[in-house]
Amino acid sequence: INLQSPDVQQILYLERFTELMIDLVAQLPTRRFFHAYLSDTHFSVRCRMSRVYRELSTTKQGKLFSQLLDILRFYEGFEINNVTGSSFTDAEMSALHSEKIQALQRLAFKHFSELREMALANIASVDSRASLLKHLRELDDEKLAELCVLLNLIPSIEERADREKKGEASKIDRPFLEEILIATYEKRVSQQEAINEMPLYPTETILWDENVVPSEHYTGETCLALPKLNLQFLTFHDYLLRNYNLFRLEATYEIRDNIEDVIKRVNARRDHDGTTYFNGWSRMALPIRSFKVSNVAKPNIGENRPASVIAEVEYNLTSSRQPIRGEWDNLRQHDIVFLISIRPEARIDEQLNNDLPFPQRYGIQAIRGGEV
Repeated sequence: INLQSPDVQQILYLERFTELMIDLVAQLPTRRFFHAYLSDTHFSVRCRMSRVYRELSTTKQGKLFSQLLDILRFYEGFEINNVTGSSFTDAEMSALHSEKIQALQRLAFKHFSELREMALANIASVDSRASLLKHLRELDDEKLAELCVLLNLIPSIEERADREKKGEASKIDRPFLEEILIATYEKRVSQQEAINEMPLYPTETILWDENVVPSEHYTGETCLALPKLNLQFLTFHDYLLRNYNLFRLEATYEIRDNIEDVIKRVNARRDHDGTTYFNGWSRMALPIRSFKVSNVAKPNIGENRPASVIAEVEYNLTSSRQPIRGEWDNLRQHDIVFLISIRPEARIDEQLNNDLPFPQRYGIQAIRGGEV
């Protein structure tokens, strides 16, 4: 693929093929057989190391491919026994992870003196990406390949030679070996932790991401980075998780519609001295006079985010009519409000550029939700 001017059809092929991989690994009848092959070929690792992923994942052309790879990686490590179909608890997944790390440490202690420090360390100090890379760099390229062979992550030298004769061999270099070791032994984030890390209210990042929250003009020609409600699910938890994500994104779609309607009505422009000026008005949208964070509570035990953030917002209703004042005065505890930071590029005497995406067109900088 020409990364300077990517072919749309080639990118679309990559997206559709990745979607097929997700469908095969996200259903138990095909997962039983396909998961072993997917893991053996290290498909996800090869995709993440490709130039398309590395150079286009942050661009509009390659963002969907990157998001689909994240979904594929999630289902590769899903908490399920691929043979029996029974689901694993967090404790069982932690035990399996510990067994894998211990097997790696025993093998390293037996065959590689350079990894003696890693072999004698506790599990929590070696199962991060940074720690694994630090220890693996003690080995030269040959010993690193030997370690991967002993762990059954890559074929032996003889098998690789046979594949080269048949023209089936793929490139195996040091960065690739390091990545497959990290992908295999890095500590995974549990589903419960991932859900707890999600923001309660949508931000500007997801509100206008049309790969997960499509607009009304979506034609169906491209795939979406959304979970599918098939006839079969891996586990009951998988069924609930897919429905939760779809419900959350449906609510996000409705919030986006309301925010877009309000932003169009207030019609923000930049004055000649750089200040933001509002040419229009909306019933439940007001410029704030001041914003102050009054309290940031310490994180709860086992968490890394504040337990709560309390802020004070001051706004002025003197120019509003009595019915609108009444609506603002009727805000009660637990009502939801959104704070929007707008810095428009268009001056008062200029027209908006309709070719730009909505956030750039109106100068949206940030959106955060809160509870009264």
